[in-house]
Order: sequence, then C-alpha cells, then structure tokens
Amino acid sequence: MKLVQINFEFTVPTDEYQAVCDKVAGAFAEVPGLTWKAWLINEQRREAGGIYLFENGATAARYLSGPIVAAMKNKPGIKDVEIKLFDILEAPSKLTRFLNLANK
Repeated sequence: MKLVQINFEFTVPTDEYQAVCDKVAGAFAEVPGLTWKAWLINEQRREAGGIYLFENGATAARYLSGPIVAAMKNKPGIKDVEIKLFDILEAPSKLTRFLNLANK
C-alpha cells in the first residue's frame, strides 16, 4: 500500500469549492488502484486536499502522473499544490486500527 497526501490553497469561495468536489468525486471513485480517499478542508486557512490510499506504489505513481493531478495543478482557484508519497508502517498501523479501516 502507498499513501498519498495532497494539499493546496483554494482561492474560490468555499461553497464553490465544495460544489466542485461533489461534482468530481465520482471520477475519483473510478481511479484504478485507489482503495479510498478522504477529502480535507480547512476553511479558515483556505487549505484543502486529500489523503489517498493506493493498492501499491505503481498505482499511486500512475495517478500522480495522470490527468487528474495534472488538471489539479493547472486549475484556476487552486494554487501551491504540495504532493507527498508515504509508505505505511504496518505493525503500528495494525495496532491503531488503520489497516482495519484500509481493508474495508
């Protein structure tokens, strides 16, 4: 499994940003290898993003080099896109129930 964290600043009104998220969520549901995505927002800091769990590094890499991320980087209303890729420490993650959640 690979975990991807993407954060960015949004410059459009919050309700407009949320409407776009609602509209595009279905496309994310179809991403090959994506186990789940948590949508994040901090309205006061004008920051948003997501935490993504992928089946493996190859599917995460394909997503990060694919059209959704490319569009995100060039989308008006989004700036300062930051992308981080992480491995998961399995033993402590099992103990704290993350892997139970990941496998649902």
